Amino acid sequence: MVPARKTAVVAGALFLLTEVAAIAGLALYGPVLQDADYIVGPGADTRVLLGALSEIVLAAAVVGTGVTLFPVLKKQNEGAALG
Repeated sequence: MVPARKTAVVAGALFLLTEVAAIAGLALYGPVLQDADYIVGPGADTRVLLGALSEIVLAAAVVGTGVTLFPVLKKQNEGAALG
């Protein structure tokens, strides 16, 4: 596989992972975001923990996407690639 293609496949996979993790996190945080009695009553703690795990995966995938794309973007403009 050509190095540029390998980079593109990894960056694409990480980008798709960010989308899936963001949507999953929002869906799992539903009880906390929409139910005002969640804090004082018995709640779906497992869903919230899975939502938090999804947010951690999201953060790692976003960083991975930026790190993966940096060598490609650096060839055009290093300052913009760092941004």
